[in-house]
Amino acid sequence: RLLSTKGAYFKDIGDDFIKFNSIAHHPPFVHDARGEMMKVNWNHFTRDSYFDVDIDQVEEFYDAMRSYDDILNSPACHIRYKMEPGDMVTTKNLRVLHGRSELEGGVSGRHLQCGYVDWDEIRSTMRVTREKLRVAAQQ
Repeated sequence: RLLSTKGAYFKDIGDDFIKFNSIAHHPPFVHDARGEMMKVNWNHFTRDSYFDVDIDQVEEFYDAMRSYDDILNSPACHIRYKMEPGDMVTTKNLRVLHGRSELEGGVSGRHLQCGYVDWDEIRSTMRVTREKLRVAAQQ
């Protein structure tokens, strides 16, 4: 429950084609009004050391994060897939925790290309397309 009600800060500052300085504050688990899980915010690389918790809850917050991290790192919770050149994986980034294993032997020619889609735009395009098809079918 603590991971759903108390916020953590996330900070990602750097340069990757463009300079970026992303700062966010939200609880690790986000639920909708019905209590359904909507989003998981989990990234130790960008999580800041400051939490929005009372001092007497800090240990409990760390314990909760550690317990959840233990679940995530359990081999029973992993799907491993060795990709081949040309393979593509798509995920709904708000609902699927994902990562990459370390490279064996160090340096490789692995190339990952990321892209992001705004779901509001996709839904809008789908509604407009459905309406166009409905009108065309009526003519």
